[in-house]
Amino acid sequence: MDDGGTRGWNWLTWAAPAGAVALILLGQGGLGGVSEPEVATLAVTAWMAIWWITEVVPVGATSMIPLLAFPLLSVGTAKTVAASYFNPFIVLLMAGFMAALALERWGVHRRVALAILARVGSSPRRLILGMMIAAAVMSMWISNTATTLVMLPIAMALVSWGHETEPDRSAEVQRFGVALLLGLAYAASVGGLGTPIGTPPNLIAMGAYQEEFGEPISFLEWMEFGIPTVIVMIPILWVALTRVLHKVPDDLNVGGATILAREREQQGRWSGDEISVALVFGLMALLWVTREIKVSKEEIYGWAPLLGLTGKVHDSTVAVFGALVLFAWPSTSRPGERLLDWPTALRIPWEVVLLFGGGIAIAGAFKTTGLSQTIADELGVLLSYPAPVIILSIALVVTFLTEVTSNTATATVLMPVLAGMASDSETIHPLMIMVPAVLSCSFAFMLPVATAPNAIVYGTDMVTIRQMARTGLWLNLTGAVVIMLLGVAFFG
Repeated sequence: MDDGGTRGWNWLTWAAPAGAVALILLGQGGLGGVSEPEVATLAVTAWMAIWWITEVVPVGATSMIPLLAFPLLSVGTAKTVAASYFNPFIVLLMAGFMAALALERWGVHRRVALAILARVGSSPRRLILGMMIAAAVMSMWISNTATTLVMLPIAMALVSWGHETEPDRSAEVQRFGVALLLGLAYAASVGGLGTPIGTPPNLIAMGAYQEEFGEPISFLEWMEFGIPTVIVMIPILWVALTRVLHKVPDDLNVGGATILAREREQQGRWSGDEISVALVFGLMALLWVTREIKVSKEEIYGWAPLLGLTGKVHDSTVAVFGALVLFAWPSTSRPGERLLDWPTALRIPWEVVLLFGGGIAIAGAFKTTGLSQTIADELGVLLSYPAPVIILSIALVVTFLTEVTSNTATATVLMPVLAGMASDSETIHPLMIMVPAVLSCSFAFMLPVATAPNAIVYGTDMVTIRQMARTGLWLNLTGAVVIMLLGVAFFG
């Protein structure tokens, strides 16, 4: 959000902390059956939520509030609160981002994308499907912003070719362009759901779940419901975009085969550095997936139990290993350089890292003060409704909320609340509530401000807000129904 967008909210710069202080003073000795530490935690969380949503103060700066407020309010010690900002999930996020930046630095992600596009086909509809599959696969491992920016020049070239070669069918080419660009943006957002490192809200949910219930979710366990969600959603989005909402004709000449052949020829053969980076990242993925394979609570296989390291290593251990190898591995094409250098590593989104740390600090405060239990007692009545109703309601609320707020900030605020809500339920698994909510954070398809991919394709001037909003509304509703069905299937 730029300065012009925050100017109207500037009064909240002081009103939010003033309101938090007033609530804390009012809650001295307890308030309505809520203890003093719980009131303090709630006040600080509300203050942070307001600043996060309006961005009147930089998101990263807002995320540091617990470091100041919680020790002063006796919600936690400086040491315990600071530990939240270097939680294993944050290490996983940081080192995972560094490894992904190495992929970007050497262009491996672009090679993968072009290979997928070439194999799916070159007709207009197949090009859109190929673009979406490539974006989804890449977005599982690198940021959806980088994914969209890498694929955008190819998409623009296809649309330009169509306008040049089919001047009498400009309206149909325009429909192709809208479907192609929206498909790219939506697939880049949805693809991030496939792995824990695909998008920050995934890790926020995993951290909140472990904080509340003391049980970790492994990389493979996340993929067991993340990958099927992507596999189900991509075809639905593709059919909706090409057959229902925009009806893309399949006989347009958009130069698919020619453009893809030209792009692949320009890349040439795989270089030694590209192969090395791909091998290291492939090894990291293999180690993540095989660290712990749970057949049951008693039967756990993988390299961690085999080496007697169960409970001692984490997915972050693998991420750090991969990053260190990339830092140490010398480049064959650039003498004196390594596959990953520090200037490249500094490009990781430190603001997101701090936001994630603030979220874990809030989750810890909810647990230690008993606020999560209080929330569970107050909201427990909602769990009396049928599971599909609960999941659909959560999915719809989060989907439309994240249209106007950061998906990471939304997940940060909601995960401790939902974890507390589910903590006492004997009939509904906590993940049945938490996972649909975090998946819905990536299902904002209506507005340019909702996600970075949406903003990028809107910036091409080939997609209007009206087109995005009309298309996105139907896909938001469809996505909520899909999440409901998958939530019941996975956790019911």
